[in-house]
Amino acid sequence: MSHSLTQSYKYGNILLMSQEQRPEKNIWDQALEGVDFSKLDKGKEGEYPTISPREISEAYETYPLKGDLMRLANENLKEARAQAEGAKPRERKTHDMGWELAIDTPQGMVGLWSCWLGNQFYLGFPKSTSRVMDSVDTQTVISLGNHLRINQLSPNAPWWQRKLLDYQGARGQLEEMSDPELREALRLHRVPFRDIPFIPVTDELVIQTLGVERAKPVKQVNATAVNDPNYRGEFADPEKPLEQNRAGQIVGYQDAGERQWAKFYGPMEPTGGRVWVDYSGFHSNGMHFPYIDEQGQLQSLYYGHDRSNGIYTEQFSFYNQYAPEGPTADPEAIQKYRDRFIRLAAEIVFIMGGPKAVNIDYGYSMVPEDLYKEGYEDIAWLKGDLGERKGWGNEIVRGRKGDGTVILKSANSLVPWSTTLRAPVGRLASPAMLADFIKEDILWF
Repeated sequence: MSHSLTQSYKYGNILLMSQEQRPEKNIWDQALEGVDFSKLDKGKEGEYPTISPREISEAYETYPLKGDLMRLANENLKEARAQAEGAKPRERKTHDMGWELAIDTPQGMVGLWSCWLGNQFYLGFPKSTSRVMDSVDTQTVISLGNHLRINQLSPNAPWWQRKLLDYQGARGQLEEMSDPELREALRLHRVPFRDIPFIPVTDELVIQTLGVERAKPVKQVNATAVNDPNYRGEFADPEKPLEQNRAGQIVGYQDAGERQWAKFYGPMEPTGGRVWVDYSGFHSNGMHFPYIDEQGQLQSLYYGHDRSNGIYTEQFSFYNQYAPEGPTADPEAIQKYRDRFIRLAAEIVFIMGGPKAVNIDYGYSMVPEDLYKEGYEDIAWLKGDLGERKGWGNEIVRGRKGDGTVILKSANSLVPWSTTLRAPVGRLASPAMLADFIKEDILWF
């Protein structure tokens, strides 16, 4: 399915190149008419200043994770500088994780977010719950919202969680449901409502495509850092010995009964735990999906929180030797579901009328000099200019090749430039073809 960046293939002319078709010799020294070469292949210290060893050392003393991120930032800054100066040609690669897909359809966008740590996926698509709730009377909203909330509370829930919700709180409770869940609840309680059309993604589609099953409550045992080898208190059951974890913390284990973490779960993982998957109209995080519109402008789609329907993996690990079926967010387990989430996204795209274009933000991949040296055309600086990287979105440059468009936007130390691609598609006859196109072509860049 892979094809060259100039070949007219069944998906149209796009700027993708297969491994087999990569040129043996890079074209870094190719002279391009109209390019100011005084701004290319020169010292780039000012554009990519690294963090000093002293700052990194101080960070490690107080916050080791910050020190790790600073070291990673320096590696990316040095690589970006080497690319810009021509010392290290950009190499295409498969982007296994750390990207945002935004697939354009006649009914809106389907967004698939892959965490750069490899430990989470979020698949979002439009929802209509707020418009449905506009058709339900105020008192019914208050009554039903409180009724459903109380039934969801744990028997050990504190008093403040049991306080009755007002209209806004009750409405928010209902709008956080997925479109199918809300309609089912309204019909079950015989509430009249305006049945606005919605994207009919069923539980059965999620189960079949992701290879999961409906979840049941499992044993929950909390692990709490007590940091005292002699601790005896409410956060450590007497029959469960205190332990020292990999971070050096003293941990106590406390039985917390049973809990159903999400709607679905996968099989037990060899390393422990299960991958739990939820489907709802709310997520604790918000996700931004950069995309390029038909006019060639960089835009951002906001999903997550209460803005979209979402299908997503549990974002933290809660399994241990006392609760082996709790959620795992270990990358080894989560990444097994990558291709399945891509296929589920493709299935939803075809429910929404089929793909018009595939957008993807790779994070850091290119620097502006790559556009000139890799033969992009119609290069335009929408903000800033070549050789003047200030970062934080002060510079935006666009280039085109074939039917595809790439936009680079300056960002921060960890991501010197974000790279967003828009690839129009045509004659993709099935979700399987779209999924293969994404895996074999879009992720190879």
